[in-house]
Amino acid sequence: MAPKVEVEYCVYRDSSCVKPPTSCNIYELANQIKVAVPEAEVKGVVGRSSSFEITVDGQLLFSKLESGGFPEDKEILEALSNYKEGEKVEQVTNIQFPGCTIL
Repeated sequence: MAPKVEVEYCVYRDSSCVKPPTSCNIYELANQIKVAVPEAEVKGVVGRSSSFEITVDGQLLFSKLESGGFPEDKEILEALSNYKEGEKVEQVTNIQFPGCTIL
């Protein structure tokens, strides 16, 4: 059966927002998922403020609301490949940090 991947993402409405990391671009991530797991069904859903939540067949794979950042794309793709091979959904918790300085 084809894995159903849903990505809940937030739409930035404030011009002061800094451009987030590449992985928050739903279309780019969807393309990467389709290359890694061609049979996957990927759907993006506009969601809650600050969200970037990824579920696979209803199971949480990644949560920006819990982790505070965006995932490493390679870890998402690896987890999806492992799931396709019969492993359970392993939640990704590592995040990438944009190059910023707090003054």
